[in-house]
Amino acid sequence: MSSRSKKDEKTIVFTALREMRDTNIDRYNSYVDELLAQIDSVATNRFCSTRLPFPLPSFRTKLGSLNRIMLAILSNEELNDAVRRRRALLIALAQLRDESGVRSLEAEALQRSRRCDMKEMLARTPENLETPKYTVLANYKFWEVRRYEQFTVCSSTMSGDASSPQATKTGGAFNALAGYIFGRNEQSQKMAMTTPVLMSGGKMSFVLPSTYWNSLEGAPTPVSGSMIKLEQSALSNDCAVIFFGGYCSDQEQLKYRKELLLEIERSGKWRVVESASPYTLQFNDPFTPPWKRRNEIAISVTAV
Repeated sequence: MSSRSKKDEKTIVFTALREMRDTNIDRYNSYVDELLAQIDSVATNRFCSTRLPFPLPSFRTKLGSLNRIMLAILSNEELNDAVRRRRALLIALAQLRDESGVRSLEAEALQRSRRCDMKEMLARTPENLETPKYTVLANYKFWEVRRYEQFTVCSSTMSGDASSPQATKTGGAFNALAGYIFGRNEQSQKMAMTTPVLMSGGKMSFVLPSTYWNSLEGAPTPVSGSMIKLEQSALSNDCAVIFFGGYCSDQEQLKYRKELLLEIERSGKWRVVESASPYTLQFNDPFTPPWKRRNEIAISVTAV
């Protein structure tokens, strides 16, 4: 956790931890639980429970920083969930693989957890992954209006009712779409991953590679019974888009949908297309910490 440790040294330790998880899950869980117990031991210590204005050469204060980082990763409902806590610790440790220390990481998490502009959001977009192209028609503080170029998606219906946990609703669709992209199709053809993942009205969609954006001809055929549909994206038009960081929970999606509709009305320049459904766009993989995430809510609009 120290900035004095070299990147190569940290990579060796982290890689060993990942290998332990993949080869001996019981040993891994026991080891991580010991680490979590050490973190818990400083949670109420007055020198460790709050961020001091100056660094101390103390392992316990570093554990305090790590504890606060984990609290930023976990929701209130997950604080006592052993599986979620192990996952949160692995996410936090993964961020420490460069040459910065845990105190610097905590400072980054605090700074980037604030509401940010589109420049910051673009920096959070995964590199080397294709994403739909668009032109910005209008800029506002935390939202903008875009004109998307045509692109195509593979889609699947999400399971679960409206009261189901987000993971339950999305897990089956995500796995089915990932399987299609990674070669579970009639041609056994693997395709490159893209971003973002789109969700709307009980449907999840992955963006197809740009090879198929103008035409679906030649796209791999979904296996029979997979419930995967290839189609043009409904976002291939003018959309108002609000952007935000953190985790994209059902509650956060509802909050930003309401904010976006209010901002559209306040602008006096745009109106929502009749019967348009909002889309949720998530750009990052599940192991990205909340302060590095790019999320968006989009809805079709037209000029007044």
